[in-house]
Amino acid sequence: HVEGLDHELTPTTGHMADASGREEEERRILQVLCDKTTSSRCFTSNSHIGHDLFLTSCTAPKVVIVFSTSDSLPPGPISSSLQQTSISIDPPDTNYARALWDYDVDGTFELLSASLIGLSARDISYLRQGFVHEWTKRSSSVDSEANELTPISILEPLLKDLESSRSFTQPSRKGGTGG
Repeated sequence: HVEGLDHELTPTTGHMADASGREEEERRILQVLCDKTTSSRCFTSNSHIGHDLFLTSCTAPKVVIVFSTSDSLPPGPISSSLQQTSISIDPPDTNYARALWDYDVDGTFELLSASLIGLSARDISYLRQGFVHEWTKRSSSVDSEANELTPISILEPLLKDLESSRSFTQPSRKGGTGG
């Protein structure tokens, strides 16, 4: 599984675009994949056939390589060599996001939904785990800080942590470049 391939390659549009550089990068990636997944020869001993050593050739098992990208790949060596059509996976809708938010058992989903809709299922699940941990920890606290406790005050630092854990070249969910 090759994740975020489009973020590792030279862009094909915008001020950093370099079509010939991008094509060369894609060719090199394909060459490495071909070199590492080509057929190999092996020798097996089949004494039950009556020979001391029976040589047979075999090929390595077929390998499925999955490229995950945030946008469709533009025309080029990789997209033209795909054996299967691309599958587009949309981010969770409101109902699925609510389910990932533990079916809103604590009544916080509606307050936070604007920050959650559009994130991946993995991100929503990660944020939910962090939210529950922090909400439980802070709501059991008896100091003055607990009086200012709101769901958004718990979620905001978790969102910042999530953004900072991403690569600086990965686009943000709002469509710009991350960082």
